Amino acid sequence: MLTNKMKNVPGNYYDKHNSKNPFVKYLMKNFHKVLLKHLVKLKPTSILDVGCGEGYTTKIMIKKFPKVKFVACDLEKSMVEIAKRTNPEIKIYERSVYELKFKSNSFDVVVMNEVLEHVKDYNKALDECKRVAKKACVFSVPNEPYWRIANILRLRYLKDLGNTPGHVNNFTKSQFKKVLKKHFRKVIVVNAYLWNFGICLKKI
Repeated sequence: MLTNKMKNVPGNYYDKHNSKNPFVKYLMKNFHKVLLKHLVKLKPTSILDVGCGEGYTTKIMIKKFPKVKFVACDLEKSMVEIAKRTNPEIKIYERSVYELKFKSNSFDVVVMNEVLEHVKDYNKALDECKRVAKKACVFSVPNEPYWRIANILRLRYLKDLGNTPGHVNNFTKSQFKKVLKKHFRKVIVVNAYLWNFGICLKKI
């Protein structure tokens, strides 16, 4: 059973995937471009998408890798239901990142986008993702302080100095890499404008 300390912290659900704003559409297109570029290099035969939300990014990955076995999960039951409708061809579970309930080394690659900023114990979350990954993990987080600055420029969350509701952790690029290197033997951090991606290999 999860203690209060271990519970995931849900965030707001700004629908950036379906935004009509041309700048947001450009940012999301680049986000997915960077993600897919590095997944191609990993040559996965199976992928677990942790914290899949509504499953929009999951759907993009499935389209790019039609022969790869996909499984996804999310903490929020409502998100899982939407994700199932978005991706009816794969199994999607209601799971916490702290207790994924899969066997160790179950998936070639574990992908977890925009989750670490929401969890109180990100080290435990990283360890659990590493446990079920056979080859590598790919994580993305908002690129601070630029994420907050972008929120302030659009006059959002001003009382919290631009911090998005639900974000209990904030990572600069260097901080993100430092955190990941405590868990993985090789870490590469790349930028996608308002996000940073960490490509983490279990073996070199």
